[in-house]
Amino acid sequence: MYTYEFTKLSDGYARYWMTMDGWTAEDAALLLHDMNPSLAGSFETLTARGPGFGLPTDFTERTNQIQVEFKAKNARFLNPHTILGWALENGMEVPELLIKWDKWLTHQPPIADTSGARSGMACPGPHQ
Repeated sequence: MYTYEFTKLSDGYARYWMTMDGWTAEDAALLLHDMNPSLAGSFETLTARGPGFGLPTDFTERTNQIQVEFKAKNARFLNPHTILGWALENGMEVPELLIKWDKWLTHQPPIADTSGARSGMACPGPHQ
């Protein structure tokens, strides 16, 4: 997964974001691209730069998919666990740190990956 190095999601921030009650569509789009919304700056600025500036080529397409899902659920915020499950079901690559903290915080088995997408579920806990 490509990301601007200065916005890369760290272990500590992954835990922080996974403990939130909900994410906005913008937060979800950045997090699913392994970017820390706290460091990425304005969503509009990032998207205006486009793929030629180094954003993943699927950034806009995936962001649109996420926004459609939020609209379909008539939601301003969605639970992080719900978003990760939806992303995996739709064949999206999910950052390993988000999967690791989701599993640890919910004390549940990893989200089922029926899509064949890389999910990083090999990480059993936050300290390994």
